[in-house]
Amino acid sequence: MARTLLPFLFGLLVTLPASAQDWQLVWADEFDGTEVDAAKWTYQIGDGCPDLCGWGNGEEQYYTDANTIVDGGTLRIEARREDEGGRSYTSSRLRTLGKAAFKYGRIELRAKMPRGSGYWPAVWMLPEADVYGGWAASGEIDILEVFGNDPGTVHGTLHYGGESPRNTFKGGSYTLPVRDFSRSFHDFAIEWVPGEMRWYVDGNLYHTARDWYTTEARFPAPFDQEFHLLVNVAVGGAGGDPSNTTFPQSMEIDYIRVYQSENAEPTVSLDSPADGASASPGSDLTLAATATDADGLISRLQFYAGDALLGEDTEAPYELAVEAVAEGCYNLRARGIDNLGGEAWSSTSALTVGTCSQGPYLMTAQPVPGVIQAEHYDLG
Repeated sequence: MARTLLPFLFGLLVTLPASAQDWQLVWADEFDGTEVDAAKWTYQIGDGCPDLCGWGNGEEQYYTDANTIVDGGTLRIEARREDEGGRSYTSSRLRTLGKAAFKYGRIELRAKMPRGSGYWPAVWMLPEADVYGGWAASGEIDILEVFGNDPGTVHGTLHYGGESPRNTFKGGSYTLPVRDFSRSFHDFAIEWVPGEMRWYVDGNLYHTARDWYTTEARFPAPFDQEFHLLVNVAVGGAGGDPSNTTFPQSMEIDYIRVYQSENAEPTVSLDSPADGASASPGSDLTLAATATDADGLISRLQFYAGDALLGEDTEAPYELAVEAVAEGCYNLRARGIDNLGGEAWSSTSALTVGTCSQGPYLMTAQPVPGVIQAEHYDLG
């Protein structure tokens, strides 16, 4: 049994590189024809009324099936300034609901965006079934969003928590060093594995999420179900005021591809402390976990408090000693990684040490000077 203890971790960059995966293509649309493939996509028509006018975002467009062009090996969704259905703008929104849905994998696309205030292109995912309740208790995955008044920045976001208005979200963004996403095609991707999602632009990892929840089930819910794809260009809403913007413009997509791994993910459980356990401030604590793999070997078992890596063990029994744990409340999890790059997370165990104040970074008092990774600045 090998243990990595907390004192040796402080001062290191604690987010490790993504594990290698043997991705296999399972679904794709290369847009090589002359029309939308009806076996893969359906249109959503209208402005969301009467149930969700403006699609819940104050959007100003009316979606039609006439604003999508497949030609020259690309799909173009063109937003126009024209009257339709009581709205002053038109665009298109397509989805794979009932035709293709995915649980875990790598979703990648190559696309070019419109620019100008009011444009709001997006490629995103919604649950095939609302297993945990209405939006956003069952989750939403935003692979990319670009706001036309900031066309050089892409956003990747998760929506989760309870049903609106008890929902919340967390995301990241990436800004191009020069120019913007309207000038040329760029590659966008997410990698979604049990308990973690990673966002990329042109091969650059810019955001990782591994700390979400739903009010209806334990982690990694709600992102443990099948989700379908959506592509659209909204006008207005979060995209800004379109009144002085040049129309028409398009989001142009070269391809969308979905990959999955044939490797079976590990099975991981955090055995100690149990969910709801308590400990005394200043006491020593041993974290213990179990991990198995049906088609390979466990390479390492990592222990986390929230989004921060505490340490890892490479041999069973998997344990980590935490000395002089500080007062606070902690959400603890274990992450197993196998020899083929497959990974999975345990459910979360809530630990209370003394009163439920905000605990320090990595659960113990840290020496100064020291180094804390930028994304963890608010963890203690």
